[in-house]
Amino acid sequence: MFRGKDYHPPELHQLGAEDSDKAVLFVHGVCDSWKGAIRLGEVMGEDGTGVHSYKRSRDMREELLPRRRIGNGVLQAAGAEMLLELLKLTEETDNLTLACHSMGSPIALAGLYDLSIGNFAPIFNKADQVRLEELHRTIGVNLIAPAGITNNTRALPGSGFAGPRLAQVVGIGVEDVVNDSGGLLKAAPQATRLADAAGYMAGHPITSLRECKGACCNPHMHRVLSNLESGRVRIFAYENDPLFGPEDIIYSLQNPSARDPDAALVEALRLNPRRARELASESSGGLNDFEKRRLAALVDSTVKMEGGHTTAITKVGAEALAPRLVFGSTG
Repeated sequence: MFRGKDYHPPELHQLGAEDSDKAVLFVHGVCDSWKGAIRLGEVMGEDGTGVHSYKRSRDMREELLPRRRIGNGVLQAAGAEMLLELLKLTEETDNLTLACHSMGSPIALAGLYDLSIGNFAPIFNKADQVRLEELHRTIGVNLIAPAGITNNTRALPGSGFAGPRLAQVVGIGVEDVVNDSGGLLKAAPQATRLADAAGYMAGHPITSLRECKGACCNPHMHRVLSNLESGRVRIFAYENDPLFGPEDIIYSLQNPSARDPDAALVEALRLNPRRARELASESSGGLNDFEKRRLAALVDSTVKMEGGHTTAITKVGAEALAPRLVFGSTG
């Protein structure tokens, strides 16, 4: 497999059972790292399932960017990196599923979209492409408190909504990790988890902004969802999520055309009228009636969960989530 001179895929961390015949790849969000999957690994490891996680490099080098760019390309590069991690796991099992938290969801969907249209990054050779195309027909996809689906721009840094809501989510996340440890005095072992997440965000502020922009203004998220078999997709929406609650997600699945005017408005406000006109004319991202029906059918695959945006990374949240994750088919 081709690798750039200075590029090495992120380390894949084994958190669940070893030598399992089925495996989960956890894709973390903006304010997190591979350690966000620790609890899920503990819970699923008890049932003999392998859970794997990696810390996204946020590398925008040319080897990770396909020929056809969508937006700023940052989600595509991250999606290509996710596909590299999946290739590692195919050496162990074909029974794979993605568990994508928050920003991990649009990253996974960006990677799957490029895969579905054969828009491969240069880093993949022909053998890699064949293996990935086979995997695309079978892999399970779990979107957990997902960004990138809802028909609004509330997670876009700089918007009127984003500051307070993002701050609220970060605060809740810190509280969740502390409570997950049994209280502040017992939180020392989890301190590295918080520090790693904070350092990841602080170390890549520009990329974080670009990820948020790409997720909020990318109509291709709906297309790839509409072309996945509903039996292999599950969406987990948390009742107290201030960013991506169940009502917003369900409304967007049923009304995909409502998403594009928001993107058009953002471009208009950024004094980019040409792009605004293009987006405004792309009704529902170009989805046909069949794709719209497939997208709406995913409402039945949307599971309302107790808790908030970061509940899934806690022990209680992982225990509720693990038995509900959907795996794909091996046929």
